[in-house]
Amino acid sequence: MSEQNTDDEQGSDGNEDSGRLLSTATDLTEMVVTGVPAPIRRSLIKVLGRLTTAAVEYPVTLLENAIKERKAESNARVRLIDASKTQIAKQMKVDPAYVQAAASKFAERIVRERVNVDQIAALTVEELTKLQPPHQVPDNSPEDRSDVDEDWLNVFEGEAAQVSSEHAQKVFAKILAGEINRPSSFSKKTLKLISQLDNSAAQLFSLACSMSVSLQIPGHIIDARVLGLGRIGQNSLATYGMPYGAVVILQEYGLIVSDLAGYSDYQLSQVVDGTVSLPLTHQNEHWALVKQQGQARTEMRLEGMQFTASGRELLSIVELQPVPKYTEAMAAFLRNQFQVELTKIAKA
Repeated sequence: MSEQNTDDEQGSDGNEDSGRLLSTATDLTEMVVTGVPAPIRRSLIKVLGRLTTAAVEYPVTLLENAIKERKAESNARVRLIDASKTQIAKQMKVDPAYVQAAASKFAERIVRERVNVDQIAALTVEELTKLQPPHQVPDNSPEDRSDVDEDWLNVFEGEAAQVSSEHAQKVFAKILAGEINRPSSFSKKTLKLISQLDNSAAQLFSLACSMSVSLQIPGHIIDARVLGLGRIGQNSLATYGMPYGAVVILQEYGLIVSDLAGYSDYQLSQVVDGTVSLPLTHQNEHWALVKQQGQARTEMRLEGMQFTASGRELLSIVELQPVPKYTEAMAAFLRNQFQVELTKIAKA
């Protein structure tokens, strides 16, 4: 087959791929322009242009130019590989067919990685279109907002490229959406940690998050832990699906600290004069610790599995599951140990 015919075929395929790419990018552009809150739109467009195969720009004519440039660059690389594979085979003294197979394998890997990143980017846009106050951060104008750190994006792209399962891609999309909405929400360490998390450990962490209590202010989790309701080392949480062996797994992944006897003071969650300074968060609901009438606020040391910095960062994106048996046991524990009633605060 002549080189001219090869280029023609590549051009035909390229036009088809460009059409699909343009359609996808156009859909993303429409979602960005119409669905994403204005304060974060500029940052999102910059991130998509940095990560995705087709940089999402507006208007669409800019997309067409970007696609043409990428197509020309791809065709040039194909010709370069075709021209050099025989020379490489001679230098390495191997069958040219082996070089061709290796080149094809390399190309497949690159395409697969780009598909993974593009899918995560599309899911990220979907996540951001769901943002509503108070989760959206509108504190400053689009011009004043800080952008996602380039070094952070480099690490994110490298880890996201290896993620192919739908569930894991959704997790990475939530992380990227959170970082765009509030830069520095997730550390590079957390990105590497989540990419290494296997399914069983992820399920255990999801359960731990569902059982956890925390003290939170906007944009920051001060403390998060699972109350031991006794001695965790003696399997006090086994009844609720968290035996000591599961706790060790979460420690090994760096999601909870090694000291299971550590504590934090939750006295700010106690009701004083009918008000609570800082509600306790459990199951994405706000709760107050109600003392008997006339009792003053006192120190309240709550012990248990304390989340690490990475664990606290990931707590915000984990989908919680109902744990009524544990919630009831925790309420009884707080009543018996501290003479307070765990009371849900009604939403305004």
